[in-house]
Amino acid sequence: MNNIDRVILLNMNWVKADLFVKLTGFTIKEVKKSLSKYSSGLILCTAPDDTLMVNFPLYHAWAQNQSTRKQIMANNGINIVQSNVYSELSGFSKREISHRKNSGQWDSKIIFTAPDGNELINVKEVEKWVTKTRR
Repeated sequence: MNNIDRVILLNMNWVKADLFVKLTGFTIKEVKKSLSKYSSGLILCTAPDDTLMVNFPLYHAWAQNQSTRKQIMANNGINIVQSNVYSELSGFSKREISHRKNSGQWDSKIIFTAPDGNELINVKEVEKWVTKTRR
């Protein structure tokens, strides 16, 4: 199973633009130019900490010339993963994850320690954080 399959299996919507570039071969400039032009902010988004993020499933829909309208989708996938798996699949480094936790950007709804001591990340809560409106 490759990383694209794993991202889809986890129902991860948002990945860092840097990782998106690695997975698709686009440049950041091409991502900004083509996706922001057509997606009305649904595919390309700047997170509250100014990290450029790409909505992976909506990108696939857009690339296949399907409608890219905002909709609520049922999520029956895995929501909580170990932080090292999230790091690998999202493009956030372990250092960036640690910084977000220690600075309070990511609260205990997003990142927490399981009873067995593993650091876990709630993917859906990260999705909410990414799309949170800046004040």
